[in-house]
Amino acid sequence: MVDNTNPRRADRASLIEAGKRAGARVIAVHFVASVGEALRRNASREGRARVPDVAIYTAARRLEPPRAEEGFDEIVRVRLGEGGFALEPAPV
Repeated sequence: MVDNTNPRRADRASLIEAGKRAGARVIAVHFVASVGEALRRNASREGRARVPDVAIYTAARRLEPPRAEEGFDEIVRVRLGEGGFALEPAPV
């Protein structure tokens, strides 16, 4: 499991390749949120859980949503919904 932002395809390529070499299923979990939503959620965090706002703007600017062509076996989109998160499997 890799728990990191990895916003660009180039950031993910070596991770996908390593997973494939190891015989693992490679699944992208794409949290879909506007910059405004991310800033609001971040503002409610405290201590080390809160990141500088610039980190959100930078990640949003660099984001290249995951695509099947990268080699993912599955892509799951996660959105904040009523009362929690909503999962949306994406076609691969």
